[in-house]
Amino acid sequence: RFPHHRNIWFSRGSPLAALPFLRRFGTTYTQPDPCEPARVEAVAATCLFVRRAAFEAVCGMDTGYFLYVEDTDLCRRWADAGWEVWVRPDITVTHHWSSRVGERRRLARYHRAGIRRYFGRHHPRRRLANGVLFLVLGLADLVDRWGGRARQRESDRG
Repeated sequence: RFPHHRNIWFSRGSPLAALPFLRRFGTTYTQPDPCEPARVEAVAATCLFVRRAAFEAVCGMDTGYFLYVEDTDLCRRWADAGWEVWVRPDITVTHHWSSRVGERRRLARYHRAGIRRYFGRHHPRRRLANGVLFLVLGLADLVDRWGGRARQRESDRG
C-alpha cells in the first residue's frame, strides 16, 4: 500500500513499530505478498522489471532520496500517471539486511528521511498531520543519535 497518515505509524521505520502491543490500534502500509500475480500499489525496489516507457514517463527515480521510500515514490508516480504495478510471487530475490546495530540506526534515519520526503511530496496539503509526523520522526532521529553517542562513550571507556 501507499503510506498515508493513518497507516504510517506502525510501519517499518516508525518509532511506534518497535512497540508491538500498540499495533492493534493501527495498520501498516507494508503488506505480505499475494499468492498469485496481482496488481498492487507499490513494491520494494529490491528487484524491479520496468518498461522503459513507464520509467521515462515519470522521469525515473527521484535522486532526492538517498535510501528507502524511493521505490514507493516511484510506484506512486506511476499510479498517478496511469501505469500499473504488479507483483510476481513466483519470482524470488533475496535481500540481506545489515546486522550491525550502529548501521541499523543510521539506516533507520535514512528511512525516516525518505518518509519525510514522500509525505512532503504526496501529501503537501496535510500540513498539520505532516508536522506531527515530522516531529515524531525527528524525535526518533534524536533518540538514535543520543543512544549511539552514549554507546560510543561506553565503548571508549571500556
